[in-house]
Amino acid sequence: MPTAEDAFWILTSIIESILPRGYYDHSLLASRADQQVLRRYVSEILPKLSAHLDDLGIELEALTFQWFLSVFTDCLSAEALFRVWDVVFCTNDGSTFLFQVALALLKLNETQLLQCSTPASVYTYINHQMTNHASVSMV
Repeated sequence: MPTAEDAFWILTSIIESILPRGYYDHSLLASRADQQVLRRYVSEILPKLSAHLDDLGIELEALTFQWFLSVFTDCLSAEALFRVWDVVFCTNDGSTFLFQVALALLKLNETQLLQCSTPASVYTYINHQMTNHASVSMV
């Protein structure tokens, strides 16, 4: 962003125009609902990964909640993030695209996640290695 004010107005646009109403209110109700929707998508689109996470007792929502709240700023390289944000800003349904990005991140890393044998290894992979692999693949 050229200025702090420009960055502020971009953030305002994301909150007020792109993401569902109430996404950042005190209850985070819309944000939590999106996590339930993502979980259902993962069970339908990536059933092996879904079953693996269930077997390990991992709640996917705990892993992906921050992705949605930060609009992926905390998990993608700047180059990949800017490409994601371009699509979010240029479509009338940016929130739907967030699901597509989350599913793409999980799909790109499904093989590695299936090899994780403990909840700790899944969390470590997602928080440290996954986004590096995904950022390269998404660019």
